[in-house]
Amino acid sequence: MSNSDSTSKDPIESVAKGTVKGFLEWSKSEIISIVKRYKNRDVAFVGNKEEIKKIMDLRKTPEFSNFKDYLYNREHLVLCQLGMQLRKCESNSTDAANLRKKIVSKFGFNGLYVALFIQNGLLGYVSNFLSKLYSKIDMKDKLNDYFSDIEQIIYFVNNKTDPIKSSRRIINRIDSNSPIIYIISSYSSGNNKICKTLSNKIFREIKDIYSASNYNENKRNIYIFNRKDCY
Repeated sequence: MSNSDSTSKDPIESVAKGTVKGFLEWSKSEIISIVKRYKNRDVAFVGNKEEIKKIMDLRKTPEFSNFKDYLYNREHLVLCQLGMQLRKCESNSTDAANLRKKIVSKFGFNGLYVALFIQNGLLGYVSNFLSKLYSKIDMKDKLNDYFSDIEQIIYFVNNKTDPIKSSRRIINRIDSNSPIIYIISSYSSGNNKICKTLSNKIFREIKDIYSASNYNENKRNIYIFNRKDCY
């Protein structure tokens, strides 16, 4: 018999080595994929890979780092990312509308309102106001409480808002809860006119207890009512 049999590789050993090698190569790529999916899991519902990447990249921004100083609820932080992304796609009404629908589907309307709150750049103002009244720990608790029910402190105007009906509801809410801050916010020229009418109606009823300020920026119209006894 030829000595070639003694010099050739054991077929079983050869197959085994090939399987191990194949498994190691597969597991390396799979591990990378699993880690990526794990990191992206909170926004995977968005569906679009390119948009998911954009949203995840927002975690690297100074603005998001500031959010982590104020908020400790994971869902709230995800909604901050989504609010930042809404701001970035404001110029594309279709993309913005699609993302808003996905946020409502995943997090409900409170989640959408939190994202809109971030989109409008209001966290900095509210946190700055609260910092004058509370310790850092208590301020965090207050912000996280607000984010769990954001309508405690804000109303978003849309093209279906009825200033008369909405003013009554908001005044009743303010009378019942006596919030230290309340915000009326709108975006676009048409909604901004409604916002002004609504805010003026509200302020006439609460001016003895609340002061008012207003600013317009990037098509936004925002009225802020601060309770006078909290200065």
